[in-house]
Amino acid sequence: MWIPLGAGQRFCSNCGSIVEEDINKPTERTPGELQYRDLQREATQWSSPTPTPPPPPPSQGPAISQQAYERPMNYQPVPSYAQAQPSSSGKALRQIGCGTVLILLVLLSLCGGAGYLGFQWIKGAATSASRSTPSTYNSNGNSSDNSGTSGGSVITTALNTKAVTYASVSISIANVQQANSLPGDENGNQTGLLRLNLKEDNTSSKGSYYYYGDVAHLILPGGNSIAPGTMQKSSGPDASTKRDNWLDFPVATNIKPDQLTLRLGKSTEAQIDIPLKSDADVAKYQPTTITPNKHVQYADVTWTITSATLQMSFQSKQADNGKRFVVLKLRMDNTSSKTFIGYDGDYMRLQSGDTTSPPDGDSDVPTSVDSNQSNVTGTAAFMIPDGNPNCTFILLNTPSTGSVPQQTIDLQFK
Repeated sequence: MWIPLGAGQRFCSNCGSIVEEDINKPTERTPGELQYRDLQREATQWSSPTPTPPPPPPSQGPAISQQAYERPMNYQPVPSYAQAQPSSSGKALRQIGCGTVLILLVLLSLCGGAGYLGFQWIKGAATSASRSTPSTYNSNGNSSDNSGTSGGSVITTALNTKAVTYASVSISIANVQQANSLPGDENGNQTGLLRLNLKEDNTSSKGSYYYYGDVAHLILPGGNSIAPGTMQKSSGPDASTKRDNWLDFPVATNIKPDQLTLRLGKSTEAQIDIPLKSDADVAKYQPTTITPNKHVQYADVTWTITSATLQMSFQSKQADNGKRFVVLKLRMDNTSSKTFIGYDGDYMRLQSGDTTSPPDGDSDVPTSVDSNQSNVTGTAAFMIPDGNPNCTFILLNTPSTGSVPQQTIDLQFK
């Protein structure tokens, strides 16, 4: 409870404490209090930075300088020895850190270069060792190069076998290679591998679409057969294309090539067996050609057979099992004043024994021969039973060609 003092009274009548002068004027500050407030404000200015004031709006008077705003009137600068000095240890550490990083980078570069050179040296040594592997000898006594292989020594057997034609592709076996593995083989870790290196030539105007996994089999001793495991090119060549190819079969290296036979053709086709031995006899698969040059007059046109070929395929098709193709080259000369018109499937046949066959769908006999037109050519192919090569070409008496008399030409293949 506050008790007013009398004039000149310096001691509180209640508690006896000394009372400051003018204590009866609570709204005024004593000199001591003013000095204490000034010291407190100055300490506050030194302890915390004064925030930068926002710029005055354009409507106000001239701007107060930043320095005048931040420093009080009784501001005294701090001596230089009392100001905080930048630490030189951080700079030294940064210099040491940069130097350390540079040294580490140089060491890593040297180590990496040494490791790379070491790898190249080991690789070169391994390559030299593989190339220094002694050559082996094939069954004909000729040395064979096995450098670059991954399956040890390679035995190469050269064959001197005539080419055979399968699906209009002439196929010959250049040589046979045997090893544990060969470049391009995808089935490693085998007990043995046999590779047939082939030369192929598609002699037709159509691409061959057979798949070697279906049409090529190796006949083993005892009669079992196996399909190729890996092929350089798995399908037949395009039309009028020559190329090299190879087929790999999983065969133990202790089985010699002359114990094996390559079979071409599906079970539904006329098959070809090629023994893997030098000078193997494949004569029965070769085409036979005769040039009868026989002619007949039919529907005012002279028809001449310039050649006839007995063969196993036509226009990339293999003959059916137990059959062959007979391919006739024809010449037509129309000396009349009328145009001949007719479809070969209506009036042409080839008879062999009791079998009469129409022309193959890929025959290219013209459907018309103009009046007074000569030397018109075409090809007609027929499939006949194998074993009876003698046959008869027939031009039928049919309404489609004017119901003219039937004509025939006999053909004999020797």
